[in-house]
Amino acid sequence: ILNYTVSIVSPDGCEIVHEVAVVYNCSPYIPNVFNPISSSLNNVFAPLAPCLLQEYSIEIYDRWGNLVFASLDPNISWDGRHKDKLVQSGVYVYQLKFSSEDNKAFKTGSITVLY
Repeated sequence: ILNYTVSIVSPDGCEIVHEVAVVYNCSPYIPNVFNPISSSLNNVFAPLAPCLLQEYSIEIYDRWGNLVFASLDPNISWDGRHKDKLVQSGVYVYQLKFSSEDNKAFKTGSITVLY
């Protein structure tokens, strides 16, 4: 929560002061596709957040339910590898847990790996 004080003064000198509380709910952008062998910027998978993510964990699973990537560090991206080999093209699912300020969240979704 951010608190701001707003002061409005009329031409004849009357002043009104209000305090405004702004509640910002930080929610990361989560891409839904990436290409691990691309030479562009879209060659890793990671949630992108405009705020500090705390109590962070992400897990990525293949279609058979095998864990292919996990991290507790929001600064570590998935490069599309599992056991030092690139995974197959296809759809993978993720579970993301994080907190930011007073907000705790759990998100699930899918990510497509394309070559």
